[in-house]
Amino acid sequence: MASRVGPLMNSMRFSYTGLMSQKTNPTQLNLQSLAASSGSFEGQLDRASDGDELDKQFARLAAEACVPGGLEQVVWRGQAELRDEIDANPQVWLHLDVSASLPMICQRCMTPTMVQLRSQQWFRFVADEATAAAEDDLSDEDVLVLAARFNALALVEDELLMSLPLVPMHGECPVVVVTQVTDKDFVDAPVERIHPFADLKSKMKTAGD
Repeated sequence: MASRVGPLMNSMRFSYTGLMSQKTNPTQLNLQSLAASSGSFEGQLDRASDGDELDKQFARLAAEACVPGGLEQVVWRGQAELRDEIDANPQVWLHLDVSASLPMICQRCMTPTMVQLRSQQWFRFVADEATAAAEDDLSDEDVLVLAARFNALALVEDELLMSLPLVPMHGECPVVVVTQVTDKDFVDAPVERIHPFADLKSKMKTAGD
C-alpha cells in the first residue's frame, strides 16, 4: 500500500506496527491488511502543539467544551487481528483504547470542570450493512462494516462522544454551593392553605340549615 503523507501526518505524533508503511494515514487505514499482520496504530493530538489540527479532526468533540479551544488532548491506540470463525472466513477485529480531556460546566456549582474521558471497546467487522444490522444487537462487541479505507479517527471521536457524562460535576466543587432558597419574595409569600374537606363541610352545614 502506498504511503499517504499530508498535513495530518506531519502535525500529529502517530506510530504504526505491521506490514504497512509507518506513514499510513489513520483516516485511511487498510484494516484487512492491518489485521492480517496483527498490526497496531497509536497517536495523539495536544492543544499546545497541535491545536488547529485537534479542533479540525475532532470538531464534534471540541464543540462539547464549555470554552472555545478547550479540548486539551486526544490519545488513541488500536490493535487489529484476524479471528477464525466457525463455518466462516476469518473476521477482522479491532480493539480501540481512547482518551481525551476537555472542560465542561459542572452541573452542581455551574463553573468549569476538566472532564477526563476514557473508552475501551472491541469491534468486529463484517461485509455489509445488512449483516452488521442483524448481528449488532446480538453481540457483546460493536459490529461495523469493513471499508476499503477505514477512518480510525472518526471512530475515535464517536467513542469519546459516547463517553461524555450526562451530568458533568467536580469531585469537590471549588466554590460553596448554595442549596437553600434565596428568593426573599418567594420565602415571604403567604401560603394559601386549602383544606381538602372544606367544600364538603360547607355543603353539610347548608344541608343542616
